[in-house]
Order: sequence, then structure tokens, then C-alpha cells
Amino acid sequence: MAAGTLDAGAARSQISTMTMRQNNWKLGAYCESYRRLVTMHHSAEDAMLFPHLRRV
Repeated sequence: MAAGTLDAGAARSQISTMTMRQNNWKLGAYCESYRRLVTMHHSAEDAMLFPHLRRV
């Protein structure tokens, strides 16, 4: 097994030690980060890409 990896049983044991609150916080933080990235991406398209495409 490669360094830094776990087999399925060990991974399951690690996951079971996490509380639901930690899992929800991590998921919420990930979703917020992704939402911010998508918002920036679409805002940049709206400001820079689509006006250029309209002109062309």
C-alpha cells in the first residue's frame, strides 16, 4: 500500500471517529468554496467573454 493511503477498513474506522458536525462543517466549507469559485467564473464570463462574443 502506498504511503498516506488506507485500506477500506481503516478508512471506515477513521470516518466513524468523525462527528456528524465535523462532517457537515467540512461539507459546508467545501460547498461554499465551490459556490464562490463558480460565482467568480460566471461573473468573469458575463463581464469579459459574452460582450466580446456579442460584438463578434
